[in-house]
Amino acid sequence: MTALEIHFGKNSTWTLPSDRRFASTPRSAAVIEDWREAVNTALSSPLDFPSLDQALVPGDQLVLAVDPATPALIDVVSATAEWFCERGTVEANIRIVLAGDGQWSCEELAERINQRCGLTVVVERHDLDDSERLAYVAANEASDPIYLNRSLVDADVVIPISAARPR
Repeated sequence: MTALEIHFGKNSTWTLPSDRRFASTPRSAAVIEDWREAVNTALSSPLDFPSLDQALVPGDQLVLAVDPATPALIDVVSATAEWFCERGTVEANIRIVLAGDGQWSCEELAERINQRCGLTVVVERHDLDDSERLAYVAANEASDPIYLNRSLVDADVVIPISAARPR
């Protein structure tokens, strides 16, 4: 038998038979102390793509599609909106679409973003029951209609903001 010590929440010990061994890796990501710098790095140097500000031209509508379970949501969304504004995007052309339910109301999130970085941006909650806020995009193989949030469909550029999670 091989003992494996797993650290999450309270320390736990899990006994594992020797014929069922697997490889372990060191701790994954480090704690991010400076979200503004982390966002700057991610947007300036995405994998296999040039700086994201090059994806926009003057007048483009930018939508940040935000998962409300994103860690440090206020810091990340504020830094993202600010990063694009510093590179020429007009704040009136930025919209934030919150997916599903979360701890933030649209008004509260807009106010916190304004407090954090001085930007006044529109924040809306994606609502499947509001047909005025949905746009038809296609039909599936069964001919059922597929609808998406109208702001996402109308946008010139959509930046998803989320965090990787286990299934």
